[in-house]
Amino acid sequence: EMESAMLLDKDFSEDDETTTSPPADHPSITVHTRFDGHSRAVTSMCFNPPEDKLVTTSMDKSACVWAVDSGTLLKVFTDSSPVLAVAFLPLSPQVIVAANSNATLRLVNVENGMLLQKLKVETEVRALTFDCTGHFLFTGTRIGSIPVLEASASSALKLKFKVQLARGSVTCIT
Repeated sequence: EMESAMLLDKDFSEDDETTTSPPADHPSITVHTRFDGHSRAVTSMCFNPPEDKLVTTSMDKSACVWAVDSGTLLKVFTDSSPVLAVAFLPLSPQVIVAANSNATLRLVNVENGMLLQKLKVETEVRALTFDCTGHFLFTGTRIGSIPVLEASASSALKLKFKVQLARGSVTCIT
């Protein structure tokens, strides 16, 4: 809604051929579901493999699990510090890996809330993504390194190797 309003307020020049005016009613922009629950900035979000659940993390020290179609808040997990990144574990789609600003990774079962593993890492992790096999978790850190962890069938993570990539933060990995 906010982007639509901004488009309407924008001055689109009549004589500039590269700029076109947006359609008046914006039929392709609709709000499907609204997820209201975090009290501070959302830092990360990730869909589970069937894409029926979404997990979001926030500076408010929480991770929320949502039903995608309805926007219903299913579970809230709280942490002692802001939660910066999250990913579903492909080998166990009911498990998430959440990284907080205190350099801790947690594996949590979103169905029953059980903490499966707590892993202290060298520095704050700001990005998480699994490779296409679901066995390797790439973690982008505040200091520019990418430690790679291996996930086992038992949902445990262990450090496999680390690559020093940059001098600044790694905030997104694709």
